[in-house]
Amino acid sequence: MKKNLLLIALLGIGAAWMNRPLQASGSDNIHTYNFVSKSTDGTKMYYSKDLTAAGYIKGLDYDCSSATAICTFMGNPALAHFDFSGFWFYTSQVPVSGIDDSGYFLDLR
Repeated sequence: MKKNLLLIALLGIGAAWMNRPLQASGSDNIHTYNFVSKSTDGTKMYYSKDLTAAGYIKGLDYDCSSATAICTFMGNPALAHFDFSGFWFYTSQVPVSGIDDSGYFLDLR
């Protein structure tokens, strides 16, 4: 009887683990990018620098000028795209909470 209970408990734990809710991805796969422009239809956000990969620090290597515009945004580098128009993310791939709209991007390097 005890072995049956142990087996049922293990199966229950396994089923609960398989049905667990999705977890947010870690910050190690989210990078910050400078914002250049949006496509004319608004579906793409273009950038020219991966600030995280380049080791940029806000205030030392870049800043945002005082205007209401998008300065930087965050995205997963695995979702980045490139074509003849440049480097970009689909707007739907950029989390709204990861958009810094404190002004235009200024490269201080």
